[in-house]
Formats: sequence, structure tokens, C-alpha cells
Amino acid sequence: MFAGRNRRWSSALSGLAATIVAGAAAAANPAGFYYNDHSDAPYTNIDDFKHPTAMLITGRCNRYNAHFKDARDAGAEVLAYIDPVDIRDSPSTCQAEFFTGAQLWPHKDKGGNYRTAYKKTKLADLSVGSSWADAVVAYVEKLMREGKVDGVMLDVVGGMLWGKLANWSDWPPSEKIEWTNGNVDLVRRLNDSRKRINPSFIIVNNGRWTTDAKTSPDPNVVYAGEQYVDGIVIEHRPTTDVLAVKFAGRTYGNAGAGFEHRRVIVISRTLSDAQAWTGITGVTHVALHPDGYDHAEPPVVTPTPLTDRPHRRP
Repeated sequence: MFAGRNRRWSSALSGLAATIVAGAAAAANPAGFYYNDHSDAPYTNIDDFKHPTAMLITGRCNRYNAHFKDARDAGAEVLAYIDPVDIRDSPSTCQAEFFTGAQLWPHKDKGGNYRTAYKKTKLADLSVGSSWADAVVAYVEKLMREGKVDGVMLDVVGGMLWGKLANWSDWPPSEKIEWTNGNVDLVRRLNDSRKRINPSFIIVNNGRWTTDAKTSPDPNVVYAGEQYVDGIVIEHRPTTDVLAVKFAGRTYGNAGAGFEHRRVIVISRTLSDAQAWTGITGVTHVALHPDGYDHAEPPVVTPTPLTDRPHRRP
């Protein structure tokens, strides 16, 4: 099923490599996402990421698969996928440890229903001081101490919710502020933990630190959460998205004064989009995923070594 397509991609990628060599070297590295939550993912093309400068993102159920250990041993960075925002209605057995004790967002919609951002899920209570936020911090601290992954990708975390079912535009301003403050406090606490436990640990979130005009007079305001993470994931956006490009180029950490481990990861559906992102200032990793997250296409960029983590093990 995949062989013919991969030959076509290999031909296209050869042309891309020639273009990169002929022009300026791309300031980006290859990334692959294998985070669908089942242990028997096909891992298509995963061997292409078992080398220094590459990055792999695991799921919850396959995090300790030998592929990821092999990649780390070869010098690649491995991040664990975590979604602390969406509580699944029927989590699989391997997810039970993470979701045990999860509490739902206390506010409901106008129809009296628990809020949701995606099908078959409900929003978790990430308000400041919630027991669920405590549980998430403890869970990530365990990963920091284990030393089997190099960091986490926090899905959906950010200044606001983007899922259509969340209906963010109809939230009362006070509830929006409560949500945003909870997200900021979560990454602040995780940053404090990594400084204490494992300073080499990477923290990125899949979401922008922005809000909207109904919460703040400036719809592009960047919240304080930005200073506690190492970067963001830009998912399925073209380089014509001005706001996405703006965030790719920002300096994360310490309110612009520096960063722990700068990582800006772009996920593209098409080769042309992936190629375009390799030339955007600030992008450190590019992933090509035309068919979802069970497998990745081979790397689309010439690796550029990152030297900010000389001692990555705790």
C-alpha cells in the first residue's frame, strides 16, 4: 500500500534536497509524529528519523516502543504526546493511568452540557489550583525523572481553544480568562518542575498564546505562558498565515530574554507547504504528514544540528 507512494515521495524529496543544496541551507530538522493512541502503529518510515537532529513524537500507548529507544540511542529527540485538555469519554486501557481522577471543567454551556472541544471528549478542569492540574504536573514530573523521553508535546494547551465544538466565541469573558490563566499556570508549574528535576527536558505546546477581542482589547496579545515553554507546534497552516509565521519567529522563554531549548515544530500535509516552512525564520523542525499520525513521510529537510542540550539525560 505504501511502497508506490513512498517511491513518488522519494523522487520529490530528491528534488527538494537538490534545491536546498543549491540555495541557502534550511534552518530546520526532520520530525515525525507517531502519536495515535494504539501500540501497534505501523511505524512507516520511522527508521528515517533514527539519527541526530531528528525528532519523534510518541503517543501514550506506544511511548516505550523499541523504535523510540533506538531513535534516542542514535541521537534523536523523543517527545511524549500529552493532551491534558480533552478527557475522553471512553479512554483505552493503556490511557487509564493518565486519565484516572480527571475532573471536568466546572462551567457548562448554555444548554447545561459539559463543555467539549472535540467529539467523544469533555474539557478537563485546568483552572488554577485544580486537582486535575496537580495530577498533570505529577504525571509529567514522572516522565522527567524516568529519563526515557526528552520532553513533552502538550496538545491543545494555549491561550484559547480552537476546536469548533468548544464554541469559544460564546464563552463569557470571565470564563475565558479563567481558562487562559489555568493554561498559563500549568506550563509555569511544569517549567518550575523541569528546572528542579531535569533542566534538559523540553516543553512545547500545540497552540498559540493568543486570545480574542472579547477577552482582551488586543486579539493578538501574547500571554505569559509563552515564557514557560520552549516553543509551539504549528499544525496544518500555510506560510501565508501571518500569525503562524509571527509565532515561529518569536524568541521563547523569559519574556523574550532567552529560552531553554528553542523548538518550533511545523506539521504540513503537503510537500510544498513543508518545503516553504523550512525557509521561515525560527522553525527548528518540519514534519510531513499527508495521511494522519500513524506514520510520517521521510524527512524533507537537510538537518541542522542543535547544540543547546549537551547533557540531555537527567
